[in-house]
Amino acid sequence: MYADLGHFRKNPIRFAWIMVAFPSLVLNYFGQCALLLDDPTKRSNPFFLMIPEMVFWPVFVLATVATVIASQALISGSFSLISQAIALGFFPRTKIYHTSSSSYGQVYIPLVNWSIAVLCIAFVLIFQTSKNLAAMYGLAVAANMVGTSLVLMLVMHHVWLWHWWSITFYATTILIIDFCLLIASMEKMASYAWVSLLLGAFFSMIMLVWTDCRDELALRTPSTTNLRLLVNGWTEESQVTVINTVGVFLDNLAGEGAPQVLAQLLQTLHVFPEIIVILHVHFLHIPFVPRAEQVLYERVSERVHHITFFVGFADPKPNILEVYQRTASDFAISGSVQRSVSFFLGGRDVVVRKGATHFVRCKWKIFEVLQSNQLPAFRFFYLPTQLTIRLGQIIEVW
Repeated sequence: MYADLGHFRKNPIRFAWIMVAFPSLVLNYFGQCALLLDDPTKRSNPFFLMIPEMVFWPVFVLATVATVIASQALISGSFSLISQAIALGFFPRTKIYHTSSSSYGQVYIPLVNWSIAVLCIAFVLIFQTSKNLAAMYGLAVAANMVGTSLVLMLVMHHVWLWHWWSITFYATTILIIDFCLLIASMEKMASYAWVSLLLGAFFSMIMLVWTDCRDELALRTPSTTNLRLLVNGWTEESQVTVINTVGVFLDNLAGEGAPQVLAQLLQTLHVFPEIIVILHVHFLHIPFVPRAEQVLYERVSERVHHITFFVGFADPKPNILEVYQRTASDFAISGSVQRSVSFFLGGRDVVVRKGATHFVRCKWKIFEVLQSNQLPAFRFFYLPTQLTIRLGQIIEVW
C-alpha cells in the first residue's frame, strides 16, 4: 500500500495491489463486519477477537512484523516524497543520500528521518493511548483519500484528457465515498485528530510560501538579455578582461536568455571567461529519464555552449562536474581540456520595502528562514568548493 514509483515500477505495484493487498483487505474487513454482526460485544478489538485461539499468537507475531514493515515503508515513502518535492521546486533543498548505486529512488534524508523520530516520540508522550493516535491516523487517511481523488480528477482533465462524463462518473462514485469517510472521521476531532490537520496545514504552508516567493523572485529578476547579443557585445567590447578558463554558469531558466550571474559578471566586474558553458538542470515531471535522452547540447558560438540536462524527479541528483565532463567529451567542446574550470552560481538576498503589509512581511520572513536553512546549491549539485564562485544580488520586494 505504501509503494511508490521511486522504488518500484507501476506494473509490480498494480499486480501487488490487485492480487495481494486489495483481496486481503476486503477479506479482513468483511470478516470483522461478520463478527460484529454476529456478536456486537466484540467491537472493542474485532481483528484479534475473530482469530481462533489456536493460531492467535502466530497471527499476533505476523501482525506485529507487518506493522514494522508498514512503518518502514512509510518512512521510505516520506524520503521519496520530499526528494521528489525538492526536484520539482516545491520544497527547500536538503541533504539527500542515495543508498543504492544500482537502483534509482533509494534515498535517505537525515532531516526527514530525525523529524519523524522526534514527532513520533512526542506524540507517544503527549497522547499516551493508541486510541488517540488511531484517531489522528484515521482522519489523516480519510483526508488524504479525498485530496488524492481531487488531484486525480485534475490529472484526468489536464493530462489524460478524459471526457467530462468520465470525470463526473468518477466524482459521483469514488469521490462521494471518500467524502463520506471524511465526514464520518470528523467525530474524531475531539480525540486529538485535529493535530493531523494542523501538521498538514503546516507543511502546505511551507510549500505554498516557498513556491510563491520563488516565482515572485523569478519575475523580479528576469533574464532579458539575449545570449547571442551578449556574446556579440562581449566580442566587440575592448574594456572586458578575458580570463583563460572555462566558466560553467548554472542557469535556472531554459531558453536563449543569458543567466543573470553571467550578465552581472560582465556589467559589474567587466570580466568574461574564455569559454562559456550555460548549464541548465531541468527537472521533469516523470520519474526517470533514460541516459541517452538526458543531455541536450547547443553550440551558440565557438566560445559559448548551452547544455540542458534533464532529470526525472526520482533520478539521483546530478553531479554538475560529471555532467560537464561528460558533455565536453561527447560533443568535443573546444578548449575544454586545456583550460581549468570554474563554476558560477547566483544568489539573491531579499529586502522588504517599508510600508509592506504584515502579511507580506510574514511571508517573506518565512521564506528567508527556509532559504537560509536549505542546502546550498554547490552542495546539492556536488560542486567542488575550490572551483565555485558565487555572485549575490539584493532584491527589494513589497
